[in-house]
Amino acid sequence: MASKEESSDKEITRWFAENEVEVMDVIQVRSVIEPLAIKLAMKHATDQDRKALREIHQQTLKAVDSGDFIKLGQYDEAFHAHIIECSQNKMLISINRQISDFLKNFRGKTFRIQNIVPAHTNILNAFLEGDTEKAGKCMAAHMEQIMVDLESSKDYEMKQ
Repeated sequence: MASKEESSDKEITRWFAENEVEVMDVIQVRSVIEPLAIKLAMKHATDQDRKALREIHQQTLKAVDSGDFIKLGQYDEAFHAHIIECSQNKMLISINRQISDFLKNFRGKTFRIQNIVPAHTNILNAFLEGDTEKAGKCMAAHMEQIMVDLESSKDYEMKQ
């Protein structure tokens, strides 16, 4: 009888085989819209918006500390969605809703805790400092790391 871990690895491998192209397409779109979204968000964000983003990040850290990957995925999604909502750009918000629906599965399969916390911390700090240029660069770097994580997850699966 296969262990639960072996069964889970096979499920992940099958999921990536079926969705690899679509996931990479979605991540490429995110890599363009999210740096734009954070720049627009910084123009429109209120003190309440900044406080909400800080709170989402605090909840992310608590989820990491407790090892709650389900909540971690939810807070990751909330972090990005809040930034896009703050952009007040209806097209970006609409695109993000479609992306979020698609990525619910992906987030849980490729999470790299060691990458998400520093990336979100850097993005949040730049956002709170009002440094639009830095925030855009931090978001772009985060999106690039997500693509690297996707590739390394695919490479891991091919070795199985």
